[in-house]
Amino acid sequence: KVRRWAHLYQTRDRDEMERVLSTLRKDFEAVQQQLVNANLPPELAFVTLVESHFQARVVSATDNAGLWQFTRDTARRNGLKVNGHADERLDPMKSTQAACRYISRLRRDLGSDGSFLLTIAAYNMGPGRLKQRMQQVKDPLNRRDFWHLYRVRVLPALTRTHIARLMAAILIGRYPHHFGFKSPTSNRLSTISAFPYQPVPLPSGETVRTICHGPPANFSPLVIWYL
Repeated sequence: KVRRWAHLYQTRDRDEMERVLSTLRKDFEAVQQQLVNANLPPELAFVTLVESHFQARVVSATDNAGLWQFTRDTARRNGLKVNGHADERLDPMKSTQAACRYISRLRRDLGSDGSFLLTIAAYNMGPGRLKQRMQQVKDPLNRRDFWHLYRVRVLPALTRTHIARLMAAILIGRYPHHFGFKSPTSNRLSTISAFPYQPVPLPSGETVRTICHGPPANFSPLVIWYL
């Protein structure tokens, strides 16, 4: 799925990726910096690309609005004014501050052993719905294992697709030149990552595709999903 979405960002949706990598790079970096200031990975700014195509004033048919596509209730619970006189969901800075609060709270609620992938799943489908789905898994450890929830299809198709799109966007953001995009002229942001990885030496004659039968901890999820 990540490969498919990476291809779409290179072709059909190329203009969207170009906006955050070049045309609106400064605006996108401002969102990333707010995330860093909240001790969150700057990569999570790509959620705005998936949610709203990085359009601050977009309103969906279901009345989700702004960069982060907040519902009215979620926006209010996270400190935004949404009434007949103002809708702060459409303010990029204020809505990003609210998103930082919301994501941080989701992370805390899911526990220290919950991954950012699980946090973004909660962001997409709602924390209450996610927790209900997690209860379908008998093993307490597997309940908080994103990869297990994905494999047994506890997560709905829409959420699985949402995260695949996000990971494709992050992958291109990390390696734009590899995908035919111009590399940013600067990268002053924190190196904290939502999807940390480390180099792994492969046995002679082997490839990641042949030795990886599941997502082991020492491989980047981005690599696993792109195969």
